[in-house]
Amino acid sequence: MSTERTTEELRGRKLAHAYVALAMSRTVATRFAVEPDQGASQSLLTLLAVASDLLEEILEDQMPGPYEPSFSEASDFEFLM
Repeated sequence: MSTERTTEELRGRKLAHAYVALAMSRTVATRFAVEPDQGASQSLLTLLAVASDLLEEILEDQMPGPYEPSFSEASDFEFLM
């Protein structure tokens, strides 16, 4: 049995890790909303950075070239913020 992982398996693992980081971020953010403290905010930022990095790696592998947002995507981003 081969121990090498396929690209799809690696992508799947990265997605799973990103999902866990986002789920943990939600839990930490909920706790922080109830009782703010510096440790919770730092944990939240770290978890969100991990999820963001993993999702960015997956998207870079999937996208056929450099990403250039269109006008509607830029306004969608502003709406989310």
